Formats: sequence, structure tokens, C-alpha cells
Amino acid sequence: MIDTYKKEVYENAINQLSTPLYLYDVAVVEREVRRFREQLPQNVGLCFAMKANPFLTEQYAGLTDRIEVCSFGEFLICEKLEIPKEKLLISGVVKEEGDLPQVLSYCKDASVYTVESLRQFQFFDQWSQKEGVDLHLFLRLTNGSQFGVNPQEIFEMLARIEENPRLHLEGIHYFTGTQKKKVSVLKKELQMLDGFFEEIRKRTGVEIPELEYGPGIGFAYFKDQEVPLYTEAGIRELGEAIGSMKWKGKVTLEMGRALSAACGVYITRISDKKINEGNRYLMVDGGSHQLNYHGQIRGMYFPYIEVLVNDRAQEALRHQEINAKGDPPEEPWTICGSLCTTNDVLVQEYPMEEPRVGDYLVFENTGAYSAMEGMALFLSHELPAVAVIDTEKKNDLQVLRERKSTYFLNSR
Repeated sequence: MIDTYKKEVYENAINQLSTPLYLYDVAVVEREVRRFREQLPQNVGLCFAMKANPFLTEQYAGLTDRIEVCSFGEFLICEKLEIPKEKLLISGVVKEEGDLPQVLSYCKDASVYTVESLRQFQFFDQWSQKEGVDLHLFLRLTNGSQFGVNPQEIFEMLARIEENPRLHLEGIHYFTGTQKKKVSVLKKELQMLDGFFEEIRKRTGVEIPELEYGPGIGFAYFKDQEVPLYTEAGIRELGEAIGSMKWKGKVTLEMGRALSAACGVYITRISDKKINEGNRYLMVDGGSHQLNYHGQIRGMYFPYIEVLVNDRAQEALRHQEINAKGDPPEEPWTICGSLCTTNDVLVQEYPMEEPRVGDYLVFENTGAYSAMEGMALFLSHELPAVAVIDTEKKNDLQVLRERKSTYFLNSR
């Protein structure tokens, strides 16, 4: 049930921006960062992976120790927002040589940079000497995927860093995947890293200063789904595992989903309803091109959804009926979007009480990736508006993006 204040917030956003729309709550952003801070040891830092939600980069820059930047476009966002250079971790699998000089000339020795390949390392090596600028590097260790480099290549880079006084080892970067549910998986990774750091120390005498570690903490998007690692107890256990490492350098946890998923809602209007061959369908003005839950497969799993009644008179009448007759029976409704494809199914057979055309569905936990991962240009639909609010301070709605037409991007 949506509380009275949130209902007013949602209604105000709908009246101002129409639907579909994304709305992010800064109070939840602050709550989640604080929750991780409180459960982790004081010497463990936090890095926000802005790819999870670039609209909140400014807020997270003020709350976390570092912002991970994975593309030239994300760099331009940070430059426009004037995010402190000291906060930026310039990452990304592909760093185009046409873009890198602009990034390096802007950030210079204030930011830190990940190294994804020997080719990237050679570019940093040559640029630092040519421009006479010191660079601070995280060498990314692979787990066998396309990310990072092999251990032997790490040793080659360490040797070259010793030869070039302009290059400085910031640490090792390591990430293996997302939506992890148990601490036991992370313990194995930390034990492996502990052993690797000891091997580096014995072979080269180099002490690794910092571990930039992406734990890939999962999030419970669906009803009846459990993610022990995301709980306070799970976060504490992760902190204890870090503390038990023989290596005692600094650790920064790089996260996107775990920090931001809970802060957002996606609101879409019920545009039509029908029963075809006994199957109940709700058609909404949004769709799967704008709503993305990690792990959802053709709407098989139930996310958390609230119904926002559009007509206050209808809502009052419904309450009167409930008081007189009791709750109406729930019936299964399949929620479909506005795309001309049978794949545009948001949720299958979701139990609902008498949904009405014109009412709104509020999909919760859409603060991470949902606005960025959908097929935004399919069928040339408009991009939804994006807004933020702070429900703790009860401030005014701040519009970050108005509705945007896309048809001109799909035409000559």
C-alpha cells in the first residue's frame, strides 16, 4: 500500500511529466550508502559505478569515495557536472586513443586509471613520458573473462612501472560478475587475491597499496527471492572476510546495483485491458524497452508493484465497497507494454484486484540500470522523463530530463 505522502509525490510527478516516467529518491540513496558504511570496517571505501544510474552521479559523488567512469560519454557527464577529478576512476574495457588524450589532459594526475590490456598500459606509459605527467594506475586482474590481464602480464607491467618514474601503482582492480547472493563466493575470491598479493610481494618486493574490488552484491528484485549477501549480516560478514586477509592494504568496494536499485520507481499508466481466449491482459503506455529487472525472463517473476488509482472518487467508492463486501478477489493479469512484439511482457499473470484503465502501476526497485538497459529506440517511442525527489526533506520535484522524442534518431 502506498502511503499518503508518496501517493502525493507520484501524482505530482505524473501531472507534471506524464507517463511513463522514472523517479528516484535521494533519501533512499543516502540510506543505502549509510547502511553499507555502518556495516563495513572504517577502512573500507565505497566506489559508485555510475553506469548503474548516471542521473545520480552528482549525489553519489558527494556520498562515496570514488566514481567509476566506464566510457567517454560518462566522462563527459562528470566533466559537465564538475565532479572533482580526485573522485574519478577512469575505467572501461575499450579506451579509444582518440578520446584518451582529452580525458588525460583534463584529469592528469588527479584521477586514477584502470589498465585493461598491455596495449592500454603502453599508451599510458608513452603518454606519461611525452607529456611529463604522473599517472596513477590500477592493474586489472582477469578472472578468465574478456576483462583485465593475466597474472604474468601484471608482473610485466610492474617491472615497467619501476622503470618509468611517471607511472605509479595505485593497486589491483578485480571484478568477476554481478547478482552474487552468498558471501562464500566472495571469500574464495578474496583468498585468491590474498595469495596473489603475497606472490607479488615475494617475487618483486612490491606491496599492493589498494584493492579496487567489485563484489557484485545481488539485489532481491522479485517476491520470494532472497539475497543474504545484501542484508546487514551479509555485509558485515563481507567486511569480516576482508579483515581476515593477510594482506592489509586499503579496500574500496565498487558497486552500482547494490547501492542504487532500491532508490527508483518506474510509473506507467494502464491504457487498455482485455480478455483474449480466457487470458487477462493489461496494456500499459510503457514497456520492456524501458523496464529491466536483472533475471526477469518474459515476465515469469513477480517484481514489487503498487497500484496508484487515478480517480480519487473511484478510490473512495472502492473503499466503500470493500467495507461493505470485503476485498474483491484477485485475478491473474498479464501486464504488456506498448511495443508491437509478443515479447513485450512485463509480468505474467500478476494477481490484482479489479485493475482499471487509467490507473497507474508503480514498479519498485528500478534505480539501477532499468532506464539505461532497455531498447530505448525500438519503434521510435519517446524517452520517459526522469526526476528526483528527497522524501526525507520533502523538497520539490527536480526534473533531470523532460520527455524526449527519438523518431529523428531513427530517420534520415
